[in-house]
Amino acid sequence: KLCCSPLFKGPLTMENMPPAANGEKEEAKSAFAEALADGFAGFKAEFDPNSATYHGGDKTAVPLGGGRLPAALAGENPDWMSLPIAPLTIEDSYGPEHEKLVAAREKLGQIKKSLSVLSPPIEAIMRLQKEMEKLEEGDEEGKTSLQSRLNGEATKRAGIMESVVLARDAIENPKFHREVKPVVNEILDRATKPFGDKASFGEFCVKIQRCTQVVFRLQGDLLQEIKKIKKERAKRDAEQDED
Repeated sequence: KLCCSPLFKGPLTMENMPPAANGEKEEAKSAFAEALADGFAGFKAEFDPNSATYHGGDKTAVPLGGGRLPAALAGENPDWMSLPIAPLTIEDSYGPEHEKLVAAREKLGQIKKSLSVLSPPIEAIMRLQKEMEKLEEGDEEGKTSLQSRLNGEATKRAGIMESVVLARDAIENPKFHREVKPVVNEILDRATKPFGDKASFGEFCVKIQRCTQVVFRLQGDLLQEIKKIKKERAKRDAEQDED
């Protein structure tokens, strides 16, 4: 939208101007340019301190230094400088046992997430290895290309496994060490060994799925323990308030 004219309905543009005769075409262009210049001049005047339309005609100076808020922002407390400083909110500590449970639950989530993306790069490695076997002897270019892709998928696999190991070693929970850690270790050990066929790889994927289900259940158990600690803390605080 450029500007408006009383001679036309809506915004004045070159597209909606009435058709001009041959001798009137240049005159029409000149009128359009003049209208455009007038519209820009009016817009520019709103930011000129010497113009009557500066800030819509409101001559009130904008307060500086934070001493006073504009009326539109003042609300119920125009003297905001006198308001007390709000204290920093410090999260309650529920003790070291609570912190261990929270940390273990977060690390379990990391293990579950990492295991869920472990099988795709392994499957890609299997596929690329079979393609490598089918290459004709002397196809060095094809071999180099496939080897590069193999290395990339192996790097992905190694990164995922490292993420699992870091989370595994950071968990301090007896139930995890009894029920989950042995299965995780078995998966990590199997992930680097070759799979003879699709059936063995399918069994590996099933093992991952079952492991993530066990992790999910353990996360639920830890959440219940966390809630129990918070509930007992709230009960003690209520009893102290009554005293």
